Amino acid sequence: MKPYLLPIVLCVLLLNSACNPSTRIQVLQPAAFAVPEHIKTVATINRSVPRETLGSIVEGALTGEGIYQDRDGAMRALTGLTEALTRTPRFSVKSSGIEFEGGGIHGMPSPIAWQEIERLCTTYNADAVAALEMYDTDIRTDFITHEKKNTPKTTTTTATTNTTTTNNNSSGTRPNTQTTGGTRPNTASSSTTTTNTSSTTNSSNNTNSTNKNDTNQSDRGSTTASSTIEYEATMYSSVKMGWRLYDPKNRRIIDEFTVSEDKKWNERAATKDAVLRELPTPREAVNVVSQNAGAKYGSRIAPTWASVERDYYKKGGDQMERAYRLTRTAKWKEAAAIWQPLTKSPDQKLASMACYNMAIACEVEGQLQSAREWAMQAYEQHNNKRGRTYANLLSQRIETQRRVNEQMKGSGR
Repeated sequence: MKPYLLPIVLCVLLLNSACNPSTRIQVLQPAAFAVPEHIKTVATINRSVPRETLGSIVEGALTGEGIYQDRDGAMRALTGLTEALTRTPRFSVKSSGIEFEGGGIHGMPSPIAWQEIERLCTTYNADAVAALEMYDTDIRTDFITHEKKNTPKTTTTTATTNTTTTNNNSSGTRPNTQTTGGTRPNTASSSTTTTNTSSTTNSSNNTNSTNKNDTNQSDRGSTTASSTIEYEATMYSSVKMGWRLYDPKNRRIIDEFTVSEDKKWNERAATKDAVLRELPTPREAVNVVSQNAGAKYGSRIAPTWASVERDYYKKGGDQMERAYRLTRTAKWKEAAAIWQPLTKSPDQKLASMACYNMAIACEVEGQLQSAREWAMQAYEQHNNKRGRTYANLLSQRIETQRRVNEQMKGSGR
């Protein structure tokens, strides 16, 4: 193929792909490992509460963080875990609400005594205990100022970058706050780094005129400058937490794992107060990240649902169009009844598309082996290269489903 034709071919392929409709399929993804079958109900506890001292209480009051922000974030983490586990058919969850001292921000503590784990399981009629044993947060906010100056004849652009990096204290859990103009407190730090960088670019427009007086008058009128200032703020929130999963029947810690999660928010506004109002409060930011981290651990110990997208063929005549309309109302079996006779069409292109669509219909109905056979037929008999790719993907799904079935044995569903 000539080099200049390659971009044209790629554009055509992309356009054809973009014209194809798609559907989304819910797929049960396996957990990182299989939890023993006898564990069906899990009780959750918060063991990450640090030992409260007078100093930490005073610090929380002075910074505006709130004395119990870390506890609130930890409970959000347990909520994220609970929601992740209850979305799967594998476990039921008992949220005990129990809190006691543990690792806090200082790392994983010694395991809980088995007598205590057994007592908890008896109290809540659970088979295992999921404990949040370590919890550490960090939050900061960076500011950048953008300034632009304009005149009628001369344009001067000044980009002034004032970056204020806000870090919390060494514990990583109690960011200081600074109130600006009575607005919502902004994160401040025990150490603040400010960087000012200015660059100025002048460009003058030369005007040719036969009237010298007009030109001079225009130059005299260009001395007034206008300035536009915009504030940009980026908030960063991160959390690190340690989990243990206790199995009292075998007196074994099934899993010990550390989860990290982070998120950032970016906003722009005309004033610093306005941009701060657009950002979440530090407490809100920590809660969001904590809940996400709890859900992430849930996906480690239990199969979870995920959404995958599949595109298929619409064009190819009246019958293909009719089958497509049926899929739009989730009538995949009726659509398959139209596609199946078309798989034997003397028109090879039509037959290949019908075979491919039959594979999609079978996957939607959960018939993975049949779906793979139809995809292979689209490739082997009609040279539909997308069929080969899809068949390989279905082979992976079949193996994934086998792992999920193994992990789901304890659910009884």
